[in-house]
Amino acid sequence: MVRIFSTAAVVLAFSSSAYGVTEEEIQVAVACRRQCEAYREETTSAHVCGKWTRTLPRPKIGRSCTDTFDNMFKTTCLNMCNGKEVTVDVHGACSEKRKEMPKPVVGHACNDGYEGGYATAKAMFTDEAAEEREVKLREEAAAKRVKEAEEHAAKAQQEKELAFRMAAVANHAAAAAGGEAPAAVEEEPAAVAAVEEEEPAVEEPVVVQEEQQPPAEEGGLRGVVEEVVEEVRKVIATLPVTVDESDINLVIYEGQEAAEAVNTFCDKHMASAGTACMDQLLPHVTRKLNEALRQ
Repeated sequence: MVRIFSTAAVVLAFSSSAYGVTEEEIQVAVACRRQCEAYREETTSAHVCGKWTRTLPRPKIGRSCTDTFDNMFKTTCLNMCNGKEVTVDVHGACSEKRKEMPKPVVGHACNDGYEGGYATAKAMFTDEAAEEREVKLREEAAAKRVKEAEEHAAKAQQEKELAFRMAAVANHAAAAAGGEAPAAVEEEPAAVAAVEEEEPAVEEPVVVQEEQQPPAEEGGLRGVVEEVVEEVRKVIATLPVTVDESDINLVIYEGQEAAEAVNTFCDKHMASAGTACMDQLLPHVTRKLNEALRQ
């Protein structure tokens, strides 16, 4: 995508004199296109087109919304970035869609996508959106510094432990060569502290074992443990699914396959649907997982 755009920029540069386009205007256009592509990656059409992607016939109804959303988002973003006026004409943009079957669903989906794409792109140029991006950048920078500090501390600890072991080996070799008993090498403070922390744990009474629940309640305890484990796992993506007129998030955890996430959701919330639940949700979850992994 970048390579094609760069080629187009070169062509525009050579033809700038013929069409009266300055090099500065070309650079602004290139910067705006890149900025709008970045904004589009930060946003989603799910809040606008979510209900249409689940409306039959699929995927026709959903695409009527998402395609129009993408086109209007791009048009609005580029115009606002270049300081141009945005023309909003939902009736003209969706006139052909309103003629398609099934009526009027295709037309309504197009209307929502058009208006949603315009509103979403316009919101990216507000002061609040700019402030949110600044906060996000600062948080990412702080997280990076913390990670680097932790990695540096871990590396320093490893080097310290390695030096301790090498000193012990050298001491033992020197004592063996001289026929003397090897001198005791003082343990590292960290190792001594670790031993001191472990000692009280051995002296703790096992009274808690007597207060365990009967075996009949073992299943309930296992369920609680599984819920705690799920909370600890890192969530990489969520997909809202309408079940009995209620939206329930289908959660995808790090390291989890799309089929596994769908199977877990279907067993828990749509067990009576059988294989239809898997057939309908798996393509959407696979696409959502791929989008999350590319970020």
